[in-house]
Amino acid sequence: MIALIENEQGFPLYEAVGQIKRALSARDEAQFFFSGGGVDINAVVSRHAFEQWIADDLRRIEAAMDAVLVKATLAAADIDRVFLTGGSSLIPAIRAIFERRFGVDRLATGGELTSIAHGLALIGSEANPAEWSA
Repeated sequence: MIALIENEQGFPLYEAVGQIKRALSARDEAQFFFSGGGVDINAVVSRHAFEQWIADDLRRIEAAMDAVLVKATLAAADIDRVFLTGGSSLIPAIRAIFERRFGVDRLATGGELTSIAHGLALIGSEANPAEWSA
């Protein structure tokens, strides 16, 4: 880790991790490759292993969804449409959480890698963007 920091390899490592995440969203296994700052990693990663690594995050996502429904005093059946966005919405395990809860027919997607930035830009152009922080 020290070699990565000293050789300013944080962003290249971040990019390599992003590439493997995207690959595992489409395939059951993919090759992870990183070389920089004296660190060389070349390994096959399975989607199953990746899902085990993010298992705690998956549980937190599901708990957050439960909390939102409780706070809104709604049941999953009361929701007409769920729009999945952001790069993480492409991860099959995350999508499966929403499919189980709401059903495939109520899920919509689009602009997964750009819609969040677009939405934030729209909020930033509002006269009072603080209204969105409640």
